[in-house]
Amino acid sequence: MNTKCNLDHSGRQLRLGVGATAFLGGLLLIILAYLQIIEPWGWIAGGISLLSGIAGVLSACYGQCMLKPVIGR
Repeated sequence: MNTKCNLDHSGRQLRLGVGATAFLGGLLLIILAYLQIIEPWGWIAGGISLLSGIAGVLSACYGQCMLKPVIGR
């Protein structure tokens, strides 16, 4: 497996910021759905947002874009 870093510094910062925002937004949606302030769709949207936020933060930490090898860039 190729473990070479394929993100530059600005790409890593962007992934970290977007990932942290998605994670916190998902956490907020889950809390609001738990407190029954919003409809039950908040569980689904919050879970998807949490997972994508975790993926973004991990991508920034490791410096690897998961989609670049797939699309050939």
